[in-house]
Amino acid sequence: MKTKKCKLYSRKCDVTGKGINDGYVFGIEERIFSEEKHLINHLRNEMKVDPENRLSDEYILKESYEQEEYHYTVWTPDSINEICYDAKGNIVSEPSKEPKVKVIETLAGYLGIMR
Repeated sequence: MKTKKCKLYSRKCDVTGKGINDGYVFGIEERIFSEEKHLINHLRNEMKVDPENRLSDEYILKESYEQEEYHYTVWTPDSINEICYDAKGNIVSEPSKEPKVKVIETLAGYLGIMR
């Protein structure tokens, strides 16, 4: 029986709820967005930037970025230390209770590096 390999994602978009491996982080991982349009919506509607809607999206993004309010990043799924999500945002793996050092020692022992 063949099993379908599930692609893992390190984060979940706060707007769509879908799993993502890259996106926009507002604050110190306060909010995570998969698309720029979600970040703009957050700045305009939740942060009340430019309530009169006189400024361009590009200007708002530039100002917010220069004030270090958000950044764009890429994450790599690490099933040992993080929760991982599937494409729909469902949790598919939990962090291991085992320390990462134990896994490295086991791998090194298997490869004959440490004894």
